[in-house]
Amino acid sequence: MAADLTSGDQNRIRNAVTVSPDQQMDPATITELNAVRVTFEVATFKPTGDTTATVKADVAGTAPWLVTLVLTDGKWKVSTTEPAS
Repeated sequence: MAADLTSGDQNRIRNAVTVSPDQQMDPATITELNAVRVTFEVATFKPTGDTTATVKADVAGTAPWLVTLVLTDGKWKVSTTEPAS
């Protein structure tokens, strides 16, 4: 998922996030994602429901982020992010 998010390829990014196929992606967002390093802390993966979970992520060496994931078509995708507390 991290490789897809930071690939710089719109199709791969769409494969990693929950976004409508009809929604336009800002080219600047694609460029910004391509420039950062994202590492998911797999040991922090925590199911919160049948099709939802959270995981912490390190984004370019910043403070940890809490990432909410949604299981879509058998694949975990990023739904929301917020600074971890």
